[in-house]
Amino acid sequence: MLKRTLVGLLIVLPSTSTSASASGPPDVAIATAVDAHAAAAIADRRWFHQHPELGNQEVETAARIAATLAELGYEVETEVGVTGVMGLLDTGRPGPTVAIRADMDGLPVVEATDTANPVRSLNEGVMHACGHDVHMGVGLGVARVLKDLSPRLNGRILMLFQPAEEGIPAQEKKALLAATGSDRVGANRLVHDEKVLERYEVDAIFGLHGFPSEPAGVLAMLPEYALASSDSFELVIRGRSAHAGLAPWTGSDVLHIAAGVVQEMHALPARRTDTRYPKVVSVSMLDCTDGRTNILCRTATLSGTVRTYRPEDKIDIRREIAVILDAAVKKRDPDAGECEEGGDPDTLCWEIQTYDNYGPPVHQDPELLEWATGVLRDAMGPERVPSVPPSLGAEDYAYYCEEIPCAFFALGTEPEGGTGGLHTPTYAPDESSIAVGMRGLATLAVRYLTRE
Repeated sequence: MLKRTLVGLLIVLPSTSTSASASGPPDVAIATAVDAHAAAAIADRRWFHQHPELGNQEVETAARIAATLAELGYEVETEVGVTGVMGLLDTGRPGPTVAIRADMDGLPVVEATDTANPVRSLNEGVMHACGHDVHMGVGLGVARVLKDLSPRLNGRILMLFQPAEEGIPAQEKKALLAATGSDRVGANRLVHDEKVLERYEVDAIFGLHGFPSEPAGVLAMLPEYALASSDSFELVIRGRSAHAGLAPWTGSDVLHIAAGVVQEMHALPARRTDTRYPKVVSVSMLDCTDGRTNILCRTATLSGTVRTYRPEDKIDIRREIAVILDAAVKKRDPDAGECEEGGDPDTLCWEIQTYDNYGPPVHQDPELLEWATGVLRDAMGPERVPSVPPSLGAEDYAYYCEEIPCAFFALGTEPEGGTGGLHTPTYAPDESSIAVGMRGLATLAVRYLTRE
């Protein structure tokens, strides 16, 4: 028995009727069903693009998804991981359970007025700048295709629409912790708090992400380690303030120290870790706002991100950051070191205030990846299923991969003439990519649920 049910959702949805047949060769039936439902999936994508919502706030988004799945005959569970939606389709015949995942949240980005998008965000200051609108369009399209083909399938299909893939602000995490006893979000919350993979006994999961670096029309294969882990940090250097013009030597000059730390940290991947494995360390913000043009600030805060593929690199880089901070303050004052709670606020010191683990790397199951590569190249042609290098982008899809076999694909979304990059105000994916994503994920689900 599902703990939540669908109630009273008054939403006008695209028609779900189709002339697609479950008869005939599987690949032909899939292609026919994709053709029948591609327009509805594009209409979904445009609605989502017009109505973006931030992580754990995807209320209207969830309502539309839930209503669509219920209309198709899926058993719907809502409020999953705060605002997520899941739809289960049981064929009534014994077999495995396969999950298809799409993420739901937008970003706090003001959409440019001159993008190639056919529609524009109606929610000022929020935009689907990472292509989650495409992912949801693909997901609902796949749900329609698999419903059409369900008479020929065994086992169960779980359509998983996940909130907060991009995370939520720190203050919202504190409020979530106070309200629920856990500050986990997105896939981390679904896997570890809601235990959706265990509850539904999922055997394998498939997902994708739009890649504006790849042309529309391809569903590219990423390597075993597909995307990087991501850690965000906030480092603090504290010391004595001083008059910047009259007597700067009497202060700790924490901004000068911080500037050296930035240089050392940016050199860290190339000079202090194994260069055979890609990684990135970026200090993206340096805040010294308690100073003025004639006042040396007392506190410098450095914030940024670390991307790695190997767990040992995550550990090594954090350790090296502490070494860099300690050496930097000791260069100014040999007696300086790590900050002590309740210590003298004028004493020069350093502190790793936060070091948040967004998620592990996306590590695909080698056997499932090999199987999926063969299936997709057989069904779609090798030229439409190329191999691409790993990405230093991060995805909380990784949490599913830690629990069950997973595979994750790069959906080419670049239109002719190019497009803005991910997380930019001008991101405008080619909508023809939606049918390609539908074809790929539906093919994998059908083959998985019909294999001997």
